[in-house]
Amino acid sequence: MSFLPMDEKTKGFYPTQHYHYPDPNVPMPPPYTGYQAPVGHPQYPPQPYHTQGPVRSLKVEFTSWTTRHLIINDMGQDSVVYAADLHNRNPQMEFKAGATHAPFATVHMRALKPEMEIRLHGRDLNLRVKTRLKSETTFASLAFPNTFFTWKSTSALKSLDFECVDQNGVAVARFKPQCSLTLRKLGRLEILIPSAANGVAMDELAITGLAFMYYVYLQQTASANVAVSSVVVC
Repeated sequence: MSFLPMDEKTKGFYPTQHYHYPDPNVPMPPPYTGYQAPVGHPQYPPQPYHTQGPVRSLKVEFTSWTTRHLIINDMGQDSVVYAADLHNRNPQMEFKAGATHAPFATVHMRALKPEMEIRLHGRDLNLRVKTRLKSETTFASLAFPNTFFTWKSTSALKSLDFECVDQNGVAVARFKPQCSLTLRKLGRLEILIPSAANGVAMDELAITGLAFMYYVYLQQTASANVAVSSVVVC
C-alpha cells in the first residue's frame, strides 16, 4: 500500500481545478423522506478526540480476494449490517441493508474529476474530494439540520486512517485501518455519537465514510499499480 501524499500520486490524473465546499449561507435541504430529524445540534460530549470512545463499531472487509463485495458487521457479531456490491461501472457501489436485496444507497464516482454522487434513501449527496497532502470531503448533512460534516485523512503518512468532524471540529465518526497481513480486512468504522448509532443518521455517516474510504483505496491501488508497471518497463 502506498504512503505517498495524494497530490504526488494523482498528479496529472485529474485536471487542475478549484474545490468548492457547501456554502453555509445557502438554505439547508430538507431531511430524508419520512425521517424526523433531531432538533438542534447533534448531541454528543465535546471531549477530546483521542479519549472519545465509540458507541458502535463496525467491521469492514472484502468477502473474498476478488474485492468485488464488501461486508459490514457489528464488531464481535456475524449479523450483517450492510453489504455492498462493487463495480467498475456506475454505480461503483451499491449498498444493501442487512439481508435485503434492494439497494438503499448507490455511489457514482465521476471519471474526470474527484467527485462522488451518493443516492441515499431517495436523496442526493454530492461529495467533492480534495486531495492535496491529505484527502478530505465536506457535505451538508440531511440527517442533522444546519450541520456540515467533513471526512478527512488524519495524516498524509497513514493509509486509510480517517475521521469525520462537524463544522466545530468535533469528531463524530472515524475509520481505522486493519493491521493485518490479509488483504480482505479493511478496517473498523466507529460511530462516536449516540444520535447516529442507528437508523438514517448512522446510514449517512456510514455510507459517506465507506464511499470516501473506497475512493481513496482505489486511488492508492491505481497509483501502486502504475508504480509497479513503471519498474517493469524500466
